[in-house]
Amino acid sequence: MVAAVLICDDSNLARKQMARSLPADWQDKVSFAGHGQEAMEVLKRQPIDLLFLDLNMPILDGYGVLQAIQAQQIPVKVVVVSGDIQPEARERVLSYGALDFIKKPVSAEKLQEVLQQFTSVHSVQDSQKVLDRAFASNHHSSANFALDPVLRDVFQELTNVAMGQAGDLLARLLKVFVKLP
Repeated sequence: MVAAVLICDDSNLARKQMARSLPADWQDKVSFAGHGQEAMEVLKRQPIDLLFLDLNMPILDGYGVLQAIQAQQIPVKVVVVSGDIQPEARERVLSYGALDFIKKPVSAEKLQEVLQQFTSVHSVQDSQKVLDRAFASNHHSSANFALDPVLRDVFQELTNVAMGQAGDLLARLLKVFVKLP
């Protein structure tokens, strides 16, 4: 069975990486949203089987999306994918109905594990082949990397992951929940 998937993340790089990690035969059934409000519009417009949801986004964050899904009783399986790896963040999303919480960056193996758990499709080899092709095609040099949009997206995603890890360490040290930007 090919599942209809929605990937909601404000990082273009993260959306592309996640899509490339999905089984090859799913590519035609993938939709994208750059923030929570767009995700809610897609969920209202078309049936989605599986939503991969970032937490820290502009306009409507992942927590707000989870609460809206619950309030509107939208039938979708949600897996949170975030750099915000604080224990309280994990507890909150699970209490709001998320099925799992994956830390960024997502490995093909972890994604395959989630797909096997929440769908009936199993294809580690297909996912790895797609990932290998994607990374091979993205390796190029640029004389002026500041203008290269691919590198800009990479740096932005690295920053997001680093902020999530730093937030986790601060939260554990100070025993507080750190709200990330």
